[in-house]
Amino acid sequence: MISSFFKYGVIIFWGMLLALNTIIFKIPGNFVYIFLGIALLLSSIVLYKFPKIVLHKAFLPLSTIILINLLYWIFIDHSTNSFLYIAAKASTFFIIMISVYFYYDFLIKNFPKAIIYVGIFVLVIGIVLNTNYFGGRYSGPFGNPNSLGWLSSLVFGLVYLSHEKSYKKYFILLFLLALVMMSGSRAALGGVVLAILLRGTFSFKKVFFIAIGLMALLAAQNIASKFGIHTGLERIIKSEKSNELLSGREKEYALGLLTIKESPMLGNGLDKYAWISPKIIRESGLRRIDPNFVGNPHNSFIAMFIMYGIPIGFLVLVTTLIPFLGFFKKEIPKDILFMVLFSFIAAFFESYLFGVSGFEGLVFWTSLALAAMSVSKEKAIECKISKVY
Repeated sequence: MISSFFKYGVIIFWGMLLALNTIIFKIPGNFVYIFLGIALLLSSIVLYKFPKIVLHKAFLPLSTIILINLLYWIFIDHSTNSFLYIAAKASTFFIIMISVYFYYDFLIKNFPKAIIYVGIFVLVIGIVLNTNYFGGRYSGPFGNPNSLGWLSSLVFGLVYLSHEKSYKKYFILLFLLALVMMSGSRAALGGVVLAILLRGTFSFKKVFFIAIGLMALLAAQNIASKFGIHTGLERIIKSEKSNELLSGREKEYALGLLTIKESPMLGNGLDKYAWISPKIIRESGLRRIDPNFVGNPHNSFIAMFIMYGIPIGFLVLVTTLIPFLGFFKKEIPKDILFMVLFSFIAAFFESYLFGVSGFEGLVFWTSLALAAMSVSKEKAIECKISKVY
């Protein structure tokens, strides 16, 4: 019975993890508490039997952040919403740690493939359901075109870094690149560049084809502009708004920094993970100019300092960056490295790393745990499912 639990339990864990990252805080009534309670209970049973999972150095960032959150709630912020945040974040991290610990060999090979299959399925369904291709920036199956750009770029990088060479692969890459362009996301274009850089050595032939590709993109940009499509390339060359700089997030960043100044030492609370002070928004008068303005800093690291304050936020940031040091010591799979780096870079433009929902955050923390485990000397003896039978 125990062996069956560990053999098939990962399906239950990942199902709960996906649910935590998609519907948490969107479901009504007390079901939130029941759902989180079940997730924490199942995780606690496994961690009680195998406590060294939490202490494994590959999971140091996740374990430390859970501890920091708990101490923050005990000594600084005692609100119910903050406790819900801790429960949701801890559940997500526990499930990632348990899954990677017992199923490393499976996930290191198949997690990127799963992202590709799920991503392509979602994107194809999206273009069938959303036919508003020529209405400025295209959002596909999402309400936000940046989400379309992020997923399209992520899947593009994973497909591009695969060793397969076929016409099917090239067709899929063109399809994904078209969606990256149509999303108008500049960060998504950066993901495409990152994938090309990670691929390896550059030959004259490769440089030639990259030059041809750039010219093709410029030609595609001219065609897209005639159909009223705002591409990411256009937004780099010429901003949509005359008062925008390259990022286009200046207002959000500025108001986010002012929110940090309201409580720089202790922060504003764990439930303020994608939040700008309403008082500062009112004083800025921005609502009168743009009534649809969303009070979100659109930067995971500004959002982090808003939550924790500067001292604790700096500790969380350093803890998150610790595994990156190991990436220079040992080569890790390029598709895993791409997911870590692209998710981290894109976090400068969206507030998802330290929130409780969002597929982007799930990809980052899972790939970070897999990358850290791949450079860990303990991996060989501790990640075999047979050891727990």
